[in-house]
Amino acid sequence: MNPVIKILIIDDDPQMRALTRASLLRYAPDSLWDMVEFPDGAQGLDHIVAAHPLPDIILLDIHMSVMDGIAFLRAYEQLALPERGPDIYILSTVAGEWSGPGTFPQIVRSFFEKPLTADHVHEMIQNYRLRLCS
Repeated sequence: MNPVIKILIIDDDPQMRALTRASLLRYAPDSLWDMVEFPDGAQGLDHIVAAHPLPDIILLDIHMSVMDGIAFLRAYEQLALPERGPDIYILSTVAGEWSGPGTFPQIVRSFFEKPLTADHVHEMIQNYRLRLCS
């Protein structure tokens, strides 16, 4: 039996959150997802501070009001969390906008252009499974 993968989706666009949910279910129908969503980084950060246990994966939009993805990452790095926190994936609608070495802190696992593809979902699941084994 597959373990439940706890995923936190932080995106200000409700349609994009719905599309992200649908992509996860479509491209990994055998995976069990426990999805929580927030429309900005501040609410997502509040959830992480209060969440026990932490999510396994965070899907983070960059352009949001209240607290954008960059501010979220800076605040996240200041939290006293276990060394082995969630895998964080950056999502953006603009290809190459946030690419290149050193663009994001090392806590960011990868950058994906929206919407999620089957390859993106499979990469996240593979990385999650590797973390379980290590």
